[in-house]
Amino acid sequence: MNWCLRWVNRGSKIQSWQINNGDEFVLQPNYARPVQIRIDNNYTYQISVDVDEPFRNTAASLTYIAATNTWTINSVTPREWALEYGNDIVTVRCFLSS
Repeated sequence: MNWCLRWVNRGSKIQSWQINNGDEFVLQPNYARPVQIRIDNNYTYQISVDVDEPFRNTAASLTYIAATNTWTINSVTPREWALEYGNDIVTVRCFLSS
């Protein structure tokens, strides 16, 4: 299945993102970074986001289940994250700020 995966900074500070597939990037506030992906089996992305302040970070697991064509996001800081998907677009928003 082909998807447009959008990583989105909804915080008020610049965020540094690291994804377990080796993707690392910086997002300005209110900026989205789209990536075209193809997923045919179950897959989990491990996501880490930091802002430039000590001890300000968050992490989440974004999981795709192929059998049901569904996405979930799990985090120990769930208020820092939002997930939306449909029409072959997956949007992951991070609200981490200072």
